[in-house]
Amino acid sequence: MRFRILKLAVACALVSTTAYGQLHVIAGTPTPNNTRRFAMALYRIGQDGAVEPVAELAPKKIGVEWLGMSWEQQRAIILMHDYTSVVLDLGKAAIVKRCSPSWPADAFRNAPFLADVPGRGLTLEWSESSGSQRGVRGIILDPGIPCQSSITLVQPRENRFVVANGMFAIADIRCDSGVGALIDHEGNLGVTDLSDLSTTTPWGLRGPLELLQGHDKFPIPTAVLINDSQMMVLRIGERPPQYFVLRKRDKAWHVIHARTGEWDRLRAFGKFVAIVEARPKRTTTPNAQVRIVPPLKQGLQMDDVRRMVAEENMSPGIEEWRTAIAKKLPEQRSTRCLEFDCSSEFGPDTYVSFQQSEDFFPGRLHLYVIETEKMFTIDTKQGDSEIVLVEDDIVYYRVNDRLYSAPVTETGIGKPTQLAKDEIIRDVHYAFMAR
Repeated sequence: MRFRILKLAVACALVSTTAYGQLHVIAGTPTPNNTRRFAMALYRIGQDGAVEPVAELAPKKIGVEWLGMSWEQQRAIILMHDYTSVVLDLGKAAIVKRCSPSWPADAFRNAPFLADVPGRGLTLEWSESSGSQRGVRGIILDPGIPCQSSITLVQPRENRFVVANGMFAIADIRCDSGVGALIDHEGNLGVTDLSDLSTTTPWGLRGPLELLQGHDKFPIPTAVLINDSQMMVLRIGERPPQYFVLRKRDKAWHVIHARTGEWDRLRAFGKFVAIVEARPKRTTTPNAQVRIVPPLKQGLQMDDVRRMVAEENMSPGIEEWRTAIAKKLPEQRSTRCLEFDCSSEFGPDTYVSFQQSEDFFPGRLHLYVIETEKMFTIDTKQGDSEIVLVEDDIVYYRVNDRLYSAPVTETGIGKPTQLAKDEIIRDVHYAFMAR
């Protein structure tokens, strides 16, 4: 893959990042259980707005299946479709381990997650089946342990040590990091064993039984979306689901009032839960096969697009999307465009992705503060927008091809500053500060 250093014109003065570290972004869209393949690479955001390449993390010919984060251990784990794993040290902004194991030809692998296992440390684990055999396998992520000694069979109940920071999800693309669980009639939380889904292991925690409404059949299935030293977030029920956060400092459960549409679009950043607002489109055909044809090719005009946005059948912002009808398409030299597709090396055609989603994205991003239970909102009015990092009470978020930062105060979110503008930013879903 050929890297390009792109010098950018920045619309306003930049906030210096030297006091906190050097801002880095990861460009690339994970596609679990999907035939699409996208590359992934690490970039540094300069104080002059330049987007500078640092390292290739995964080539497009293999593609990224999944990405997991441990903010507390300063690790990102990139899992490719051939199950090559790459460990990225966030503090150093450097790859510290890469393992490319060989697997049985008939092996089926599913549901990867991170576990911080006592006595072993951070481990990438997944359910694996081959013929009639089923078990759980893992890769120890300690850089000091060589790859040939890192592959191990693990206990199926180790998912109670899950390290999960929620789900990246935009349009019809998603990548989650949680595990399944059950709540019994006494409120005890148990984790589902991966080798036998009918078996549970006690977690040693009580679920939010006193907050549940309308649930009279036990055990109650739930999903652990987020789990770290500060919080646990559960989803219970569907359409609409209920979200509950356990503040581990005082072991108190609270309700998060979130609108996330078809999937759980919640991510944890320290004491914050970032939420991308979404809700079902007013008219949609579930699981429909959508033709990849830009609307203007079908005679659809911008007045029709505006009407569809007002009716919540198309997310706002198509004028700025990377798509075959985008106004600035000829200038997008870093984008590979076909007649009816405008995917990049790192991500999908924006229009196609939003068209295939069953949800409407109004362009509203929320920050829930677990200590105060306050909810702050960023109104971008652009469907293709998301929060990619919150650190040192500064929120970093992407709007189409632009990256912004804004201070988070006790009363809300302050005035934003544009940090960078580039085609690469369209496919940035993760960011961090290297110290």
